[in-house]
Amino acid sequence: MPIINDPPKRTTRAARHAQQVEHKATGGVTTEAGKASEATKPVAGMADVGSVVSAQALSELDALWGKKQLDNVAQRIAQLVAPWQGFDFTGLDPAALDQLAGRLFVLEQRLTALINRMSMVDGPAKVTVALETQRQLAAVQTAVFREAVRLQDSSTKTPVGQWVVFKDTEKKPGFHTPEAHEAYYLEKLRKFIGEGGDPAQISVIDAKFLASLKDGQLCEYVVDGVDVARAAEVHAGKPSPGHTVLARGAEALTAGTFIVNKDARGNITQVVIGTFSGHFRSGIEAQHHLVRHLVAAGVPLERIVQREGQAGNPRTAEILARILGTEGAAAQRAEQAMITEAYRWDPFAAPPPPPEKKPGEGKKPKVEASGAQALPKHAMGDALRAMQQTVSDALADGVVLSTQVGGNGLSEVATIVNTVDEALRIAEQSGNTIVFVQTKALLRHLAALPAANIDDAGRATLEKLLVRWEARPVGLAAFDPADVLSQRPAKDRRTRVVATINPRATEAQLKRMIVAGMDVARFNTAHGTVAEQVALMKRIRAAAASLGRPVSIQIDLEGPKIRLGKFANPQNLEFNDIWLKEGAKVRLTTKDVLGSPELLPVDYPTLCADVKPGDPIFMNDGTVELTVLSVDKAKGTVEAEVALGGKVWDKKGINLPRSELSVRTITDEDLANLSALLPHVDLVASSFVRGPEDILFLRERMRQLGRVVPVIAKIERAEGLQHLEQITLVADALMVARGDLGVEIGYENVPAAERRINAMGKLHGKPTIVATEVLMSMVKDPSRPSRGDVEGLYAAVFDRGADAVMLGKETSFPEHPGEVIAAANRVIEKAESERRLDPWRNGLPEVGAHVAPTTVAALRIGVRS
Repeated sequence: MPIINDPPKRTTRAARHAQQVEHKATGGVTTEAGKASEATKPVAGMADVGSVVSAQALSELDALWGKKQLDNVAQRIAQLVAPWQGFDFTGLDPAALDQLAGRLFVLEQRLTALINRMSMVDGPAKVTVALETQRQLAAVQTAVFREAVRLQDSSTKTPVGQWVVFKDTEKKPGFHTPEAHEAYYLEKLRKFIGEGGDPAQISVIDAKFLASLKDGQLCEYVVDGVDVARAAEVHAGKPSPGHTVLARGAEALTAGTFIVNKDARGNITQVVIGTFSGHFRSGIEAQHHLVRHLVAAGVPLERIVQREGQAGNPRTAEILARILGTEGAAAQRAEQAMITEAYRWDPFAAPPPPPEKKPGEGKKPKVEASGAQALPKHAMGDALRAMQQTVSDALADGVVLSTQVGGNGLSEVATIVNTVDEALRIAEQSGNTIVFVQTKALLRHLAALPAANIDDAGRATLEKLLVRWEARPVGLAAFDPADVLSQRPAKDRRTRVVATINPRATEAQLKRMIVAGMDVARFNTAHGTVAEQVALMKRIRAAAASLGRPVSIQIDLEGPKIRLGKFANPQNLEFNDIWLKEGAKVRLTTKDVLGSPELLPVDYPTLCADVKPGDPIFMNDGTVELTVLSVDKAKGTVEAEVALGGKVWDKKGINLPRSELSVRTITDEDLANLSALLPHVDLVASSFVRGPEDILFLRERMRQLGRVVPVIAKIERAEGLQHLEQITLVADALMVARGDLGVEIGYENVPAAERRINAMGKLHGKPTIVATEVLMSMVKDPSRPSRGDVEGLYAAVFDRGADAVMLGKETSFPEHPGEVIAAANRVIEKAESERRLDPWRNGLPEVGAHVAPTTVAALRIGVRS
């Protein structure tokens, strides 16, 4: 699928059209050079599609784009699209049709980038004109796609025609009984979950779902037979539910794909609806069912573009590559080159390239029981998912475990034995005592099922496996996930205490904190210089050595933390509090100025691009709230009204809960701090983690620096919760950062989020840290904590099994931080002693909560809903 190579040669029929197209594109003038070419060039291939959508034309567009001449870009693309309107592509050469499909795809993405840019700087009238060009282009792409499908169907004995009104989602033709439908749906659902998918990925298409999508997000959709529209995001390398699961096994009015494009403010600029390209092919005529739902969700009709061929993906080229017999790897490389070219104006919207398979990939590596060879990446997570899926499948038919051999040559009991044995083996090798203990508890539960649920042979098989693993010492020895954070505390407790260090802490204060039970000394890189922090770290090391107490040192990389600038302080006050009164009008500026109660400097250059009128802006951990009134990008200012008054001061944090930040999770400043401080620390915490790629990026940077330490993922944004399991699989520990998290998702949602994060950590054997306002009452009264603080800390340890608690202001503000640490230890020791006496802590109720509840719910309820 070339995009800039010389065009193929012409066929006689197509050559005539090429002349017509070129005649239109040049204003009706046929050049002498063109006549000479026609006289001398042999006519043996398809029309020269490059005569209109040429490499030169694309270069001209690049030049206009670089000069920011958006109107000229729009006009030039319209000129390139117009000649192909209404053209019949039937019978054209597949190779040249492939070339045209590629160049039209490039134009489509250029036009999308243009529409997104126009949405930010031009009025709606110009955007509407560009959207009309997009619709014309979609009509041409539809015609090309239909010809590609016709060529594909002509080479098969059972071609698949398009359907318009109504169709079930089963591949096989003919009538299907309800039982057959349900069996087919279960087969697809089990496959989806077995590959790592989660039915929770599927959402009803409404305004909330559309608002949650990122710019350029591709989705699968179905509008089922009772007119319910559902969709799921599509990500490279991750399982997608497919139309059968989306429709829950029911009939469908329409199905396909759509892609949502947004400008830098997060406003939807267009929704491009496409179709599936394979056996399940809904015609463009049926797409109006989805259009109705999009309009009901608030998408203006003029911003919806319909075409055939998968939205946001050069599926036409994929079909033509098969017809042409192009070798798979070569076709994939050519397709990736086309995608790279297509998204050059907006590379951040481009889909990630599919991973290339290496020789021998897919074969399960042999892992010796001795642990001499490292476990494969994510081996524990894969083994857990396989075990959970197997048990859920076996219990889905009425909790009867059968020893009869099934279609795979194994009985349900034998399949369970294999997956449980594998999970225990990997847990033993990795030293994951939590998973080891919980998996054995599950095995004990299955072996103890009543006679009505399992026969004697099945019970004997499970008991035999249980006896073999009960004798193993794993779970009774030294390894503990919390050891990732620090060495085991000297006192009779396992929960670690992480204490934030005041940059001005005295020697006496540091020693008292260590004696009181500080296990981890936390440094916030937002405060103090690198030299000051290194000097303080050395003082802590020396003090810990003199007291015979090992103390780990942790740094928190600030991440894309938005902060206020500095305020005027003519009286040179130690605490220069700035009070904002409710109802007052204030102006935020990105300029470097001294602030006042009316003018708030913000250290965030893209503030004006990330907020819009009506958005809330929170300050000082949510104690102050503003509402955006207007945005002036030219001046770099935001006018706002104080909705909730309170005080702020220099460098206080700002949260934008409704904004998708346009900056990276790990900033250049973070990388500089990491490079300078990595030799001196034991742990690194990454703030505002949004996905697993943030952790992988940070760990790779540490490898480049020559030292890798455990990474703590701070969950404090909604995106982090959405990708919690993926983050857990790659992080070394999780932190429930309740301060920023409460501002981002609402304080009433924090308790549920805290429990979810702790449960996810327990499931995967990763330590969890509960942070923010643990003993906040002791900031003002260091003599004793409030009863509410004591209850909260006790519950974090006793009920939720937190592996550590992090003290922030409690130890960085007061004059006696050691007393706060001592109080925390008293509560922790009491909670742990009571927990050890509670038989339910190691019983089945805790284990059952981790056995894939979403899987069981989907298999038992989803079929019949």
